[in-house]
Amino acid sequence: MKKIINGKLYDTDTAEHICGYSGYIVDDEDDSCFKEENLYRKKSGEFFILGRGGADTDYAYKGWGMYSYYSPDGMPRIVPIYESDAKDFVEVHGEVEDYERLFGKVEE
Repeated sequence: MKKIINGKLYDTDTAEHICGYSGYIVDDEDDSCFKEENLYRKKSGEFFILGRGGADTDYAYKGWGMYSYYSPDGMPRIVPIYESDAKDFVEVHGEVEDYERLFGKVEE
């Protein structure tokens, strides 16, 4: 997926995929609660998330005056994030090796 945001190109085909997750945000397997996020790093070092989700997630989108639901197409959205947010994302959803490769060794 490609998207220009604030005059910068974000492209999942040329960026490095770091880590991601998908699942339901509550214990209810309802498509409106499904969420998927993947973290990428551009060649310039900038981070972004490719995310999609249902009507009860922060990726909900309005269509025809109502919130849409998650669909197999997913209506993905690219969201640029700060390095500090990328660190938090990798801490929760990535591997130790991912974190240390991107941000340096961490003391015990």
